Amino acid sequence: MTLAKLILIILILFPGKILAGTWLAEKGRYNLYGSYSSLTNLNKGHIKRNIENYYKIHRLKLLPVYRKKYELEKQKNKLPSYVYLQRKAILDRAEEAAKAERERFNTEFLTETAYFELEYGATENTAIGASASYNTNYDFAKAVEKNSRDFSFYLKRKIWQNQKWLFTIQGGGRVDDPKKDIIIPQIGFNLARQTINKKGWKYITEANLLFGYKNFKGEIKVPTSAKFSQGVEFTNGVLIQLSDFVSFYPADYLSREYFARDQLTVAKIFTRGNLHILNDFSISVSFYSDYTLKKRKKVGDGIQFGIGVKL
Repeated sequence: MTLAKLILIILILFPGKILAGTWLAEKGRYNLYGSYSSLTNLNKGHIKRNIENYYKIHRLKLLPVYRKKYELEKQKNKLPSYVYLQRKAILDRAEEAAKAERERFNTEFLTETAYFELEYGATENTAIGASASYNTNYDFAKAVEKNSRDFSFYLKRKIWQNQKWLFTIQGGGRVDDPKKDIIIPQIGFNLARQTINKKGWKYITEANLLFGYKNFKGEIKVPTSAKFSQGVEFTNGVLIQLSDFVSFYPADYLSREYFARDQLTVAKIFTRGNLHILNDFSISVSFYSDYTLKKRKKVGDGIQFGIGVKL
């Protein structure tokens, strides 16, 4: 049993972000939510092509550089220092270029994620929150499973609201590798629209945009993600939601390709009238497909389960 599955049991299948996003936790109340997701069907053809290209570049471009560097080190004492340094600098640049080209063909994919988030309504217009996730990646080229953790914290502020629209912004930080203690500043913009028809059905549209900032070896990177979702909540508390998610993370920032996700979520929301100890309680199941943004190649399909509560 992987640690991600163990966390799944401990969290009792906390859900996807049905309660998160644009809306704030009510003043003095807590929103708890999270998710467990797992890829169930991988595109073996896409993975095979990436592995073949990865090793092709490694064999044809990177190994020759390694051999030249080895020969250069053998001649180090015979060459003038300035000649040695010039040649070494040229080979170092060639090595970096070959590695960058090789890494374009991603062979490591996220296969499991356990996620948890807590948000507290500090005031009527302000909420604070924190989240944590545990990820399992599998490198198909090296046949190695890798685990990673990340933590985030944020402050969310309501900027404008009327009967249909809500606009909020949030600022905070993300720690992708706790061992390195690197905090990545983040700022997000959230917009939502909600209408109710004569039957009492709620139509919900939501857009979320999140920007990050990272100085990677002297070069500024801006990891960005965007999500757009539309859904309808019926009077019996059943919610059906369609979501599109896009992530623009530089390849040398995370070992993942830029990717997109299409997701269908079906949830049941129980109100206080059903469960008196809670303000709201929800269970959900989602089906999703992941794609690379380049030529939109399908990576695989997955499933997500969850439970959320408002206390």
